[in-house]
Amino acid sequence: MNRADGQAAKDEMQGVVVFGYELEIGWGKSVSLPSQVLPAPPPGHMAIRSKEGATVVLSGPSGAPVSSVPSQNSELVLTPHVPDITVAPPEDDHSRHVIDTMALYVLDGGCSFEEAIMERGCGNPLFSFLFAPGSMEHAYYVWRLYSFAQGDTLQRWRTDPFIIITGRAR
Repeated sequence: MNRADGQAAKDEMQGVVVFGYELEIGWGKSVSLPSQVLPAPPPGHMAIRSKEGATVVLSGPSGAPVSSVPSQNSELVLTPHVPDITVAPPEDDHSRHVIDTMALYVLDGGCSFEEAIMERGCGNPLFSFLFAPGSMEHAYYVWRLYSFAQGDTLQRWRTDPFIIITGRAR
């Protein structure tokens, strides 16, 4: 792949409509790649590299704390290990139906639809999952939004682990 190939792909995708939205594709600024590849740190550690790319310090339970690494000479390159999140559907079929339906409507109507429901549904136990970010129902709702956006359906979805937000749990 070279610049000409990238330009051709960009030109071909320009203006294509996906889920009712017209794509507008442009070039971003170049980002320099690190001089060395770092392996994933063990659970509970963070990888820190000197700006010169020479030394790697693992911080965490058995290593130096992050605050002891001079910040002007180093950069954090990997986020801490976060345990996986297991998403399970609500046991109550009615709650599951409400969450699935809400996710489909939010996918179609966007954030403004979700905000409107949150304003009107505040205090309504039917929509309590929207106001309880740590709950299993909320985790199921966020997963449902993501899975529908990725093309999954009510009947079939992927079961492989995935990351919704970079640097967060799977």
